[in-house]
Amino acid sequence: MTSSTRPAEKEYWHGMAALRGFAMLLGVVHHAAIPFMDKPLRGLQWVYTQTPTLLCDVAFWWGHAWRIPLFFFLAGFFSQLTLQRYGVQGFATRRFRRLVIPYVVAAFTIGPLIYLVFHGGWYLTGQCSWEQMWPTVALPANLGACRFGPAHLWFLLELIIISITYAVLFVVFSPEQPEFSEVRTLPGRWWIPLAPGILSGLMLWGAPGPMLDFHNTFFHVPDRMLYHMIYFVGGAIAYRHRRTFLATTSYYRRHMAIAAALSAVYLWLRLGQTVDISSPVGSCLFSLCAGVLCWLMIYALIGAFNQWFRHPNAIVSYLSDASYWVYLVHLPVVVLFQLALYNVAWPSAVKFLAAISATTCVCLISYQGLVRYTRIGEHLHGPRTRQSGPARPSAVSEQIPTA
Repeated sequence: MTSSTRPAEKEYWHGMAALRGFAMLLGVVHHAAIPFMDKPLRGLQWVYTQTPTLLCDVAFWWGHAWRIPLFFFLAGFFSQLTLQRYGVQGFATRRFRRLVIPYVVAAFTIGPLIYLVFHGGWYLTGQCSWEQMWPTVALPANLGACRFGPAHLWFLLELIIISITYAVLFVVFSPEQPEFSEVRTLPGRWWIPLAPGILSGLMLWGAPGPMLDFHNTFFHVPDRMLYHMIYFVGGAIAYRHRRTFLATTSYYRRHMAIAAALSAVYLWLRLGQTVDISSPVGSCLFSLCAGVLCWLMIYALIGAFNQWFRHPNAIVSYLSDASYWVYLVHLPVVVLFQLALYNVAWPSAVKFLAAISATTCVCLISYQGLVRYTRIGEHLHGPRTRQSGPARPSAVSEQIPTA
C-alpha cells in the first residue's frame, strides 16, 4: 500500500478492546460453571460433576449464546481493517505473530498440562485407573472421545483457518489494494441485527451442533466453522460500512432491552422442561431465538462498550492486555481449583464463585510476573515498559488477538 492510501491518523477502538477483554475473561466463568451444570454441552466430559445449580446453567448458556460469535465478529472487523491498512503481507505477518505462534506454543505447553490435569482428575475421582492415565491405554468409553484435542484452544485453530481463507478471498476479489475508506454510508437502523440473526437462527435449525455440541478434535468441524464464518464475514462487512454500523450500535439500549426479553425465552427453552428443543418446532424456536439474541447482544455490547470506554482507562487497558494470557492458561488452573474443592462441603454455587476468583487471581499474578514486560507479552499485545507508566493504547487492530 502506498502512503497515499494510508489514513493520516490511525483509528482507535478502545471500547472494542475493553469488550474483547471482558469476553475473554468470561471464559473463566464458563469453565468454572461446567461441573455444576444440569445441562452441559453434548459430548463434553469434564473432570467431574457434582450437584447442579441453576446459577451455573444460566451463567454458561446465556454467555454461550453470543460470546464466541462475538470474538469472530471482532476478528472479521479488525481483519478487514488490517488488510486495508497493511495489505495481505502485513496482515499475514501480524496474524502469524498474534495467532499462529501463541497457538503452537500453547499446544505444546498448555496442551500437555491440560492432559495431565484432566487425566489426574479422572484418576483421583475414581473414573479411570492409574494405567488408563497413559496415552497407550484405552480410557472408559465415556472419556475416550475427549482424550486428544485442542481443548479450549480450538478457537485459535479455527480462527487461523478462517483468517487464511478470508485473506485468500481478499486477494482473489480485491487484486487492486482498495482505498482506506468506507465503501458507502447508509443510515443506521435499530432493526439491522435482526436480518443476520434470522439467518444464523435458520442455520442453527438445520445444524444445531455449533450451539449444543462440543468436539475436542484437531480436525475442523464443518458446521461449526461455517457458523462462525458468518460472524467473521459480518464483522468484515461492518468495518466496510463502519459509519452505518456504529450508527446502528447507538441503539444499544433498545438492543439490550429486546435481548433481555429474548434471553428469558432462550433460557426457558434450553433449561426448562416444557418444550423439547430436539423436536422440529422446538428446535426452530430455540434456534431462531438463539440467532437473533446473539446478533442483538453483539450490537448492544459493542455500542455500550464504545460509549462507556471511548476514552483510555488504565485499569481497563491492563485487563484487556492480560485477557489473552488468561484465556491461554486458565483452563488447567480452573480445573486444579475445582479438584481442590471436590471434597469440600460447600454449596455448588460457592465452589463456582471460589474457582472463578482463585483462577482469575492466579492468572493475573502470573501475567504480571511472567508476561507483561517480556517477549511473551510482545507477542500477545505488543511491548510494555515499566518506566512509561500506563501504556498508551495501541491501535486495537494491533492489540486484539482476534484480529
